[in-house]
Amino acid sequence: MRAELKSLAGQWTISTILLRIVAMTLLWFVLAAGDLRYWGLILIAVLGGAAASLILVPSSGLSWSPIGWARFIPFFIVQSVLGGVDVALRAVALTPRLDPGYVEFDFRITEEPARVFVANTMSLMPGTLSVSLDSNRLRMHVLDTGMPNAERAREVEAHAARMFRLELSG
Repeated sequence: MRAELKSLAGQWTISTILLRIVAMTLLWFVLAAGDLRYWGLILIAVLGGAAASLILVPSSGLSWSPIGWARFIPFFIVQSVLGGVDVALRAVALTPRLDPGYVEFDFRITEEPARVFVANTMSLMPGTLSVSLDSNRLRMHVLDTGMPNAERAREVEAHAARMFRLELSG
């Protein structure tokens, strides 16, 4: 057990530890509705939660860029709203513009956690559902195969590369 813990601790960076502490602090703040009366308990809970998360959910090994994340969040919000409006308009149209089917997308990033992030993000986009992630390919079910679904996945992949400081191949 000690050897495993030492091995895990060797993977932790200051940014990983601080990120976990910030995440646990925000979680506490939300759950406690901003009540800070019991600061001793808060400190124990936050540090204990951060320590538990470091042990139970090891880091993916990817570094992250705050600027990349700051650029991704508005992109995701805008794409979600535009996609939601498009799906809503399709749903209420007298003759729905639907051409459901599958679209396949070949990744240019090689790291598995970043690929999973792209697949999960695409599933959150209206009208798109990631069906399978095999090696280098993402298969998605879409409401309209005529839409630029692969291009949108390519944009999400480019954002993921910036967010996790990765190089795109090809």
